[in-house]
Amino acid sequence: MNNRQLVERYIRAHMEQDWASVAELMAPDVVVSYPQSDETFRGSTNYTDMLANYPGQLDDAELAITQLHLPKESVHVLASPIALPMITVTGAGDDFFFEGVVKYPDGSIYNIVGLIGLGGGRVVKETWYFAAPFDPPAWRAPYVEG
Repeated sequence: MNNRQLVERYIRAHMEQDWASVAELMAPDVVVSYPQSDETFRGSTNYTDMLANYPGQLDDAELAITQLHLPKESVHVLASPIALPMITVTGAGDDFFFEGVVKYPDGSIYNIVGLIGLGGGRVVKETWYFAAPFDPPAWRAPYVEG
């Protein structure tokens, strides 16, 4: 499996909440960081157990990834009926980044950015950033497009 296929499978497994497949695609000693909360998850078991034990109903969460963008190509990954803004994934070699929007079960919506590092045919490092949308300040309006 090439890197593009690995990332496609990895993203699809997250969308389907298939934590066994997520773990299979990660190196056993993967390091996943959430810098905003200063959390580091070491090992695929710790990370996937955390995801599987999310409080509340993840069935009500919405994460839509509709396209994968790689240098000089665009590949359709998955059409989602939940119609959130798309998450795009860009990568070259062993390094990928993605951005998008996730809606949590409580209705809160966050913009997300993630960095994925691959090695040995698996995910070896991941960093996620989460940001709540906010209204822009009025003073910037003259400089904004549209």
